[in-house]
Amino acid sequence: MLLLSVGFNKEGNELYDRFNELCMYLKGNDVNIALVESDVGEYHYIKFILKDSEKDIRNFENYRDLFISYAADIIYDYIIKNYEFEILNKLIRENCTYFTEDDINKIKNKCMAFISGTGILSVDDVINSMRHRNTIYRKVEEFLQESDEIIIDGFVKFRLRFIKEEVNEILERMIDEYIIEKEYDEFIKLLRYFVDIQESKYEVLNIFVDLNGEYILKDDSLNNITKDLFSDFETFNSNGDTTIDDILLSVIVTCAPKRIVIHSVENCKNKEIIETIKNIFIDRTYFCDSCEECNIIKSGKII
Repeated sequence: MLLLSVGFNKEGNELYDRFNELCMYLKGNDVNIALVESDVGEYHYIKFILKDSEKDIRNFENYRDLFISYAADIIYDYIIKNYEFEILNKLIRENCTYFTEDDINKIKNKCMAFISGTGILSVDDVINSMRHRNTIYRKVEEFLQESDEIIIDGFVKFRLRFIKEEVNEILERMIDEYIIEKEYDEFIKLLRYFVDIQESKYEVLNIFVDLNGEYILKDDSLNNITKDLFSDFETFNSNGDTTIDDILLSVIVTCAPKRIVIHSVENCKNKEIIETIKNIFIDRTYFCDSCEECNIIKSGKII
């Protein structure tokens, strides 16, 4: 009894190995099933054959949904590696000629991480990656629910026509992200260099974040220097298009303190400014949440 026939015209060793694992699992659960391979024209076929007995048919029905789910997942992985990545490579060759080879490799890796759902992704990218992958997987699973034969090449051409457009959108998204990340890295390097050549105006700069997310700056003797440091920069913000975080960063870079201690960082409303400070000052940045002043902040009092 034929359960499933899978035809493909690309390298399929991994496909066979994973199908064989599925087959061995079913055998271990008293489902007498075998894999049969054959070639017809340009296609290689792997077929799941179930022993045509009442017992085996009955046993298989207990695992039918699992069988389809696992088979769909295997085929889905094969499509990603042999079709989506191929489309991606072609689009990169066509659209990324103005990037360096190093840039292209980084953009490609970002795209592959998005498509396969691996690596470090932003929250938005994780959600969009899951949506993209789930759409393809569901298409495969739905097809296997209806048919016991799938030719992957034809399935991709006629049932997954949207893949090229989506991969192109992924590429454009990752290019935009890469350019932003590269500009940010260059910005950080510039500020880091500026800080290194500056004479430090403070041995220690304490940055306290109160319960409202507002900043209080104090020197190493815990003298409040917030007004003095902020006033010079606030005069340049007559249009109101500069945020308090922008001013804080300008103050810190200009002061180039030898040591920065950020207190009660959990109250900070903009976590990105904290990451930027850490990236610029690296081993000069420290955190505190248990000193006397931190405890006063926690109590809701003004320090």
